[in-house]
Amino acid sequence: MGQSPISIKKTASEEPEAVDNSQLVKTFFSSIGLFVGGAVIIALVMGIFTEMSLWQSVAWVLFAGVSSIIVMILVGTATMHSGWGPTFAVVTICLTIGLLARFPPLPLSVLVGYLGSVGPCMMDTGVGLKAGWLIRGKGADKHHEMHGRRQQVLIKQLGVFVGIAMAVVFGIILVQGSVIPPMSIFYADTIVSTPNPTLLRELALWAIPGAVLQVAFGNRSAGLMLASGLLVNNPVFGISVLVAIGVRLIFGTKHMGIRAPGLIAGDGLFGFGESVFRVFF
Repeated sequence: MGQSPISIKKTASEEPEAVDNSQLVKTFFSSIGLFVGGAVIIALVMGIFTEMSLWQSVAWVLFAGVSSIIVMILVGTATMHSGWGPTFAVVTICLTIGLLARFPPLPLSVLVGYLGSVGPCMMDTGVGLKAGWLIRGKGADKHHEMHGRRQQVLIKQLGVFVGIAMAVVFGIILVQGSVIPPMSIFYADTIVSTPNPTLLRELALWAIPGAVLQVAFGNRSAGLMLASGLLVNNPVFGISVLVAIGVRLIFGTKHMGIRAPGLIAGDGLFGFGESVFRVFF
């Protein structure tokens, strides 16, 4: 005996949910609490509370904690839509607000480092979990799906410690070799600048096209991606995007899921090899 049309329709329309609304709200607010706690620990370790008054210290901790989850969500959402995580642009927005709040230079530099490190976590984890979800059949078997997610999270946690070790080793080598990313120079130059009416005017002026783009493109974070493109002082990135669009128009998108990873892998390997070569030779 087969299923009735009613039961078939019901089964087809059912989609397994990872969490319900109550769990989502609980996770959201607990995440804010953890980020605020992390900001307190970082501030104590770096000794930046001596740079600020009591109320300024409280404001910095709250701002760092709330901004962390905002950056995480914005960067993660943009990545899920486009594959591009605009951490640079979103952290710059928070940095500008911190400048206008007149936080001292050292707390601002710590803020940038904190937001820059926690910002991509949803981007990286979200992409990995979504890939696993696709491989496991888009959640058709809920037990299998949850087991797979737990395995991925465990591997991510192990990767944190591996990443810290690699960052310490290669970070020291690269800094000693004067290989400094342009965004670090940009952050430093911005922090030492003094907030003035011109800065406020420019911020308000450029907020208009960003808002227009967001409305025009819906929820695809077009404004954030434009800001990232304007901040990257290397025209070859823009040219590469235009070439990619041309390739998609000529060859179509049928096999792009294979072509694109090959290009990314080749570019990443070449970039890494070139950086290491410049450090030692």
